Amino acid sequence: MSKKSDGKGADFVFLPLGGVGEIGMNLYLYGYGRDGAREWLIVDMGITFGGETEPGIDVILPDIRFIEEEKHNIVGLLLTHAHEDHFGAVVDLWPQLAGIPVYATPFTAEMLKSKLAEMGLVNGFPLEIVPLGHRRTRSIRAGRDGGEEHHSSAHSDSNARAGSRIPATMKIVGIGVGIG
Repeated sequence: MSKKSDGKGADFVFLPLGGVGEIGMNLYLYGYGRDGAREWLIVDMGITFGGETEPGIDVILPDIRFIEEEKHNIVGLLLTHAHEDHFGAVVDLWPQLAGIPVYATPFTAEMLKSKLAEMGLVNGFPLEIVPLGHRRTRSIRAGRDGGEEHHSSAHSDSNARAGSRIPATMKIVGIGVGIG
């Protein structure tokens, strides 16, 4: 975990639960606030695939016990793009996360809806589509002097359409939390 204080007792925290030092299973948390009252934004919730060292294992899911404990402080899940290592765990882990708003670009949203439909979870799923090229700013409750801003951007595989450079991913541009 990495954190930086704003000088007023609140910290900006980066907590990777997967995807650091490994390929796949991307799951990052960004938090703002004081210990015990910190609000969290989840960025990505991916899977990884079993290899030679995990015989008989096809898919590995991230350990989300921390997220389950902090569910009441989760402000949303931002899916950056539609690769399994970034969004593949959402459907399997949704029973533990139900109710958390999910943000995705149109292509990623359609891929997620397809997976949700297979499991009968699409109705009532709190999915907010962030249009391509759109910038959106949303305040985090505890960080009233800050908030997250996200917008779509291109990714290396241009997975929105074959041969297209239409942006198909989303990234956090900045999370302003008044840290100097």
